[in-house]
Amino acid sequence: MPPADSKAQSFENEFLFVLADFAAIQERHERDFDTGKLRDIPRQRQEREMMLGRLKQYFEMIQTDSEICNNKISRNDILKKIRMLLDKEEVLCKKVTQRQSLLKGKLNSIRRGRATLSGYKSGCGKAGMPRVVSRKT
Repeated sequence: MPPADSKAQSFENEFLFVLADFAAIQERHERDFDTGKLRDIPRQRQEREMMLGRLKQYFEMIQTDSEICNNKISRNDILKKIRMLLDKEEVLCKKVTQRQSLLKGKLNSIRRGRATLSGYKSGCGKAGMPRVVSRKT
């Protein structure tokens, strides 16, 4: 069985690696969002859910494993990285909310335009019906 310090150090290295992976995913998703490459949203969502699952496992390990919990690993560094990830998530959420508002406005505009155009269709009501002109007169 490895010493507690070794186990804690190994855990810390793995956890920092997972945090770095999540940060890279955030950067890639933000870049895709900013450039309008939104075709892979289901894949991006799956990536994020998998990564959040991994992070959850590490948080649970911290809570349940006394060797990791009691060892003085660089908690300040980890907390700083987590805070950076959360700040980036807030930025992404704000961008998504802004984009949703913009799209809702455009969708409402399109709906109003359709309603307006439908009033100009020929065949609506009696006024739009074709007239038959007789040559007999």
